[in-house]
Amino acid sequence: MCGILGYFTKDKINEVNLNNLINTKTILSERGPDDYGYIKNDYFFLSNSSLRIIDNAEYKLPIKKHDCIISFSGALCNYTTLKSFIN
Repeated sequence: MCGILGYFTKDKINEVNLNNLINTKTILSERGPDDYGYIKNDYFFLSNSSLRIIDNAEYKLPIKKHDCIISFSGALCNYTTLKSFIN
């Protein structure tokens, strides 16, 4: 299981809202207790919790590469093939 939380706003995220969003880690940990990560800027917040079953923890979600961000829930069965496209 995994948990994903996304928050987008046209106004800047203030410190109170940011702290509340970060504190959702407690709730999301019930969906995926093994890892938690987030990416934010002034206008969006994206977090992901993961339950690791077969992966070796080489990465953390959400993943940011260049100007792209990805977060997903579930297993990737062809992850070794996909890894060659990402690198």
